[in-house]
Amino acid sequence: MNYRHVTFKENQERAHEILDFYGITSESDMPVDPEPILWKMGISVVPFRGLRFRYGPLGFVTKINSDLQVWVDEHHYINQPESSLFTIGEELGHIILHLEDFDIIKSIDDWNRIALRNLQFYDKLENQARTFSANIILPSFIFDDYVLDWISKHPGHREELMSTSFDDLAYKTAFLIKDDLGISPSILEIILTERWPNPVVYQIAGKFPDLIIEQE
Repeated sequence: MNYRHVTFKENQERAHEILDFYGITSESDMPVDPEPILWKMGISVVPFRGLRFRYGPLGFVTKINSDLQVWVDEHHYINQPESSLFTIGEELGHIILHLEDFDIIKSIDDWNRIALRNLQFYDKLENQARTFSANIILPSFIFDDYVLDWISKHPGHREELMSTSFDDLAYKTAFLIKDDLGISPSILEIILTERWPNPVVYQIAGKFPDLIIEQE
């Protein structure tokens, strides 16, 4: 199994190709649920009781005979929809970016052995999948303008962001928009801050400089 570096640009382009192929292009599609995409690809999503407790991960891709399946911890899948869609998006990312590896990784034990042998390698693969999930669920060509427009149209909430340090801007913005999008604020905070080269939080600070206070 060989690690291949995937640039952010390539990661984003691969995600956007999937969205374009399935006609997901407008704000009304957001947040994008990756599960129907997997169905259309012929890949089942299987709630697995005790997956997190017994094995560690919230989600996992496995190959049974020649068929891929995405397993998701059952409790997470049923009771935490605001974050489980991100988990499913990560597994879709593994399929799109790391498909050739599933001839080698056929069980959770295989995956754990790879992680134990080379934790840095494992972390890089997981980071690629997380980035892909963010690009699928809240694609930049829809989400970035949505956030800026949302702040413009909600002056009352905008006041809640006043006198915010730059370090806290993503956290506070995530809590303001979480209910409209139905997504965990911790996931929103990641998407607001880590999508390079122009994270949304930088765009917010650029468009609304009056929100930011200088830190001493």
